[in-house]
Amino acid sequence: MEFGQSCQSGIWILEQTCIEKHGFEGGRLTDAEIDKMANLLRGDFHFVPSMKDTVERTVKELCALTAEQYEVLESLFENPRTMVSGVAGAGKTLIAMEQARRAYWEGKSVLYLCYNHNIAQYVQYQFEKDRVYIEAVTLHAFMMRTCGIEWSPDLSQHFYEKELPATFMAAEDVPAYDLVIIDEGQDLLTDTYLECVDRIVRDGLGNGTWQFIMIRTRISSTLMLNLMR
Repeated sequence: MEFGQSCQSGIWILEQTCIEKHGFEGGRLTDAEIDKMANLLRGDFHFVPSMKDTVERTVKELCALTAEQYEVLESLFENPRTMVSGVAGAGKTLIAMEQARRAYWEGKSVLYLCYNHNIAQYVQYQFEKDRVYIEAVTLHAFMMRTCGIEWSPDLSQHFYEKELPATFMAAEDVPAYDLVIIDEGQDLLTDTYLECVDRIVRDGLGNGTWQFIMIRTRISSTLMLNLMR
């Protein structure tokens, strides 16, 4: 069968199908029938970028520090004890990571603390990719390792908030760092956790070098005094 005959045959079959299955009556199609026919032939397709393209684009956007963020970054070097707050998505973690890299390249010992395990994993991956040997870890994981405690799914909230900090405060040979960065600081601003961080910062919170990175929130005057004492 030649191409022209094959094409005509195909059109005829399509026409019969539309008449029998979808209710078209033949002859001149109305606007509504044209739209219906187009939808039947076209389907409902949308362009969906691949996961790789999405991730690469997101990483490029995240890695571009704005001029305002650079100003914040420079101020961190001028002030040994700082608190950086902002709305979610403002680039606070990027600033903290860059601060950690610069301190590391200056030969300082740096510890990057988080509250959330996923953020700690992300930051650790970025450091390793850049061959920057800084540990990014949750405060709870750091305290458990220091105390020789194995993780278990049975550990309760009371353990993390009360028992673990008390055990950590009684531990010997707690390592101290030249710079401690505390990301998600709003989740760790309690008297109990601050006492633990005080042991990790070389020379303590009052005289050592640290940065608290947090979502903008109200901070009690008592906590501020504890940080700055």
